[in-house]
Amino acid sequence: MRQKIIRSVVDGKVCVAYTFDGMPTVHAELTGPSADLVCKYQFAIKELELVARYMRKIERVVERYSAGNQNLVLIDDALEDRADFQAYFSTATICYGKIFSKVGAGRRQYLPKFFFSGDGSKYMPLHEWWMKVRHECIAHSAGEPYDRGRVIILSEPPYTGGSWWWVFPHVQYSIFLNIKEVRSLIGMVEYMFSILKAEQEKQLKDVASKLTPAERAEYRRKSVYSSHIDAFPSPPLI
Repeated sequence: MRQKIIRSVVDGKVCVAYTFDGMPTVHAELTGPSADLVCKYQFAIKELELVARYMRKIERVVERYSAGNQNLVLIDDALEDRADFQAYFSTATICYGKIFSKVGAGRRQYLPKFFFSGDGSKYMPLHEWWMKVRHECIAHSAGEPYDRGRVIILSEPPYTGGSWWWVFPHVQYSIFLNIKEVRSLIGMVEYMFSILKAEQEKQLKDVASKLTPAERAEYRRKSVYSSHIDAFPSPPLI
């Protein structure tokens, strides 16, 4: 990337500056409907970048158990890998679902047909599956087949004649995917990413082409080396 974003904290405020090809620059913020649309594309692009990153981590976890067999999944005893899988998949699912969920100002709620019409229609069943998992397992709990609870009693086999027994609860809520399923989701995300980038690029060119020399001069006059941005709200201290 030719531009680089540099964040810093100055007097307790988060500030941002930019370089271009390694050189310092000044900047000003473009506003208006066209700029807003570019930002809405960028929010979705960043979500998909995160989804792809988390799914690649899942791919590396699952690959260790595949050994060439497309149907193998994580074994129950692999506690650390199970935790990694669950964490990455839950986060990827949340980021993915935000693209299609109701949003606040500054973001856009995309309809599935934006991505999954024409050549992309083959991905629609996969998208619907992922959103169902998001709604009924990750973000909320709809019960089976995602959640299942049992109370188990263990005892010695009848032929031992023993009287030992033990009662304990067992809940199952984890989702596991085989390597082929993981790569199918990655392929869909990459396809969606290509569509968003193409649409954003067209919009950026439109914004740039409509700037008059007088407007560019005015933006340059107002440019600064560093500008303040809103910080993520801190949690209250106990």
